[in-house]
Amino acid sequence: MLVVDAFQRCGLKPPRRSATAGSAQVESNLVAKGHFLGVLGTVNLHFNPARDSLKILPVEFPAPLASLSVVTLKGRTLSPAAQLFIDCIRDTTKRFAKLA
Repeated sequence: MLVVDAFQRCGLKPPRRSATAGSAQVESNLVAKGHFLGVLGTVNLHFNPARDSLKILPVEFPAPLASLSVVTLKGRTLSPAAQLFIDCIRDTTKRFAKLA
């Protein structure tokens, strides 16, 4: 729906034919090996083995970005692994926010 919304915000009709892949890996391989246009996140483009076959088009994507949340239970102590994971996610999202 984000892609359809982006087309509509630009005053364009979305393509009549489309395919949805439940995996960014599958989508990027379809784009890399076929005649497809895909909408992939920045993270996928940086860590994807097929990235050398992909070309980033200079297109503004006018759809709102999805938000992410970390939810913890009140009064519960996080395990060291969970805290390390949360710290890593925060650090990673800060770095990617600077790229946007």
